[in-house]
Amino acid sequence: MRNLRRNCLAPLLFMLTAATCTVEAQSPPKPTAKNVTGHYRLTKEEFRNRVDVQQLAAGKIKFHLLALWVSYNNPNNIHNGELQGIATLEKGVAIYDQDGCKIEIEFFPKRVQVTQLDDAGCGFGANVTADGSYRKVDSRKPKFDRSSKEVKEKQSPKRKYTGQ
Repeated sequence: MRNLRRNCLAPLLFMLTAATCTVEAQSPPKPTAKNVTGHYRLTKEEFRNRVDVQQLAAGKIKFHLLALWVSYNNPNNIHNGELQGIATLEKGVAIYDQDGCKIEIEFFPKRVQVTQLDDAGCGFGANVTADGSYRKVDSRKPKFDRSSKEVKEKQSPKRKYTGQ
């Protein structure tokens, strides 16, 4: 009987000891997109933003960010911010940091998360922000040689009044 208690007690103590030990698991890596080239859009009630990205060699990206704030009360009252540059892409995250303007662009398979870390030198208009989650529209290579005026006209084409 005494042997039976020892034989049962030993495994029970082992299980209790094992249950109290904690194993620290590593968190899974964040999903990153393999090819980040493409056009991304953010559409909220007052914001109409876009980011065009081209993945370059040597772990870099070229990007063009256009951020618009449209007044809820007066849709003709539009403020804008625009930024274009080259940033290093490391583990799915690109950080642009020049002249007091610091922006983080984090890439995921079907979207990009943009965060303004320091926007003092970005020169964005009143109420304009680049912050947000932008969905990927396509994977086409953007054309960066267009002027910002052409980009704005392409986003909101002028309509002719026909009088009807």
